[in-house]
Amino acid sequence: MRHDKISVIIPTYNEKEPLLRKAIDSILNQTYENIELIVIDDGSTDATPEILRSYGKSIKIFRRERTSSFRSVSEAFNIGLENANGFFWHHSAADCWHEIDWAERCIDFLAGREDEVLGVYTDFSIHDYNGQIRQINVGARYNPNKSSFENFRLYESLGGRLIRMDIARKAGWWDIRFPRKQTREWTLRVLQQGDFEYLPVTLWHFVFHEPDQMKRNASIKYRILCDLKNGYNLEHNVRIASGSVCGRWAMIDAFREFFTSPVWEKERLEGKTKQLLDDAKKVCDEEASEEWNRT
Repeated sequence: MRHDKISVIIPTYNEKEPLLRKAIDSILNQTYENIELIVIDDGSTDATPEILRSYGKSIKIFRRERTSSFRSVSEAFNIGLENANGFFWHHSAADCWHEIDWAERCIDFLAGREDEVLGVYTDFSIHDYNGQIRQINVGARYNPNKSSFENFRLYESLGGRLIRMDIARKAGWWDIRFPRKQTREWTLRVLQQGDFEYLPVTLWHFVFHEPDQMKRNASIKYRILCDLKNGYNLEHNVRIASGSVCGRWAMIDAFREFFTSPVWEKERLEGKTKQLLDDAKKVCDEEASEEWNRT
């Protein structure tokens, strides 16, 4: 077994202490020892700094002060990407935890192929705040006949993924213009470089936060902005958005922002948008199309 270092990045902001400690301890107690754990305190206002300091030198701590009400986790992940020293990169969260042999099994599974693939992803489970499992073996729903890129666009998660650091850095910085769906946008850029291997074992777990309607609308908006920015086919996400009135307005908001805001001027000038509009109009209902044409 190779002993390549794994850099694990965990941003945290006012996370409940039991979940935060569970996330950290699940990495520090791994059977695979060559791991550096980088925790970015994203401007927490509770006891998080004291909790992190209690781990001493076993973790690397960076603190990012909040300069406004706008806070993008992308900035925290960029701090991790800049300071990580591993051969592999893994981004997690303060409400996620790993099986004790997650790292070892991933490394063993890739043995001899580390330089040929982007990395590996595993099955995972989804829990609610009461600790009840809502879904397990989520990775199994991926279609083996599709690329990792196409699977991720449809299902939007590669659980417990371990990514080669050179691939992570080649994908570039996380885009701070995305207050939501930033992981989706960055991971799709990673997946343009190749495929992941799939390890069909549940080794990663996370807590699902039930979104309210505003958050669901924002998720739809930023899924579509992700497609617009990168020139991806819009059909799948437009179909999702067109299924409800709120979804249609979130979609319209995404189009309006992309085609009018100076924030997206660079992408507009790259000329990817006409075909995207043509693709989307095929599946966009009449109401959305009329409003879209007025933007």
